[in-house]
Amino acid sequence: DDRCPVDPCQECDPLLLPHPDDCAMFYKCTHGYACEMRCPSGLHWSSAMNRCEWPKLGDCALGAHPTKPNSRSNSRCPQRFDPNHPVLLPHSRDCTKYYVCVGTNAVEKQCPNGQHWSLQNSWCDFPQRAKCIAM
Repeated sequence: DDRCPVDPCQECDPLLLPHPDDCAMFYKCTHGYACEMRCPSGLHWSSAMNRCEWPKLGDCALGAHPTKPNSRSNSRCPQRFDPNHPVLLPHSRDCTKYYVCVGTNAVEKQCPNGQHWSLQNSWCDFPQRAKCIAM
């Protein structure tokens, strides 16, 4: 499924991505396959909160994703958001975290317990294989 990156980490949480055309929908990517999901009635997908929220609390504006408290603008995120090819970035100070670019905002994510972000592979892995060096 070309809407999702292939997820080489079998134990990682699924990657959740906004739907490009409908605020009430999102994609749940697992092992490289996208499943189109719909939020409960009246709710919109919030990429910053990584869940369905009331529209006034969410961040859905088709084509624009404003910064929320748990996301930060990051100049390394591309200017154009492509949900088919999400950009993943390392956290500069914490090897157990990484960022998923949503628009020009970097949304912080946490690796599963005991794993570190691998810059070389762009997924969470065991520390001895990830070889992460936090600044």
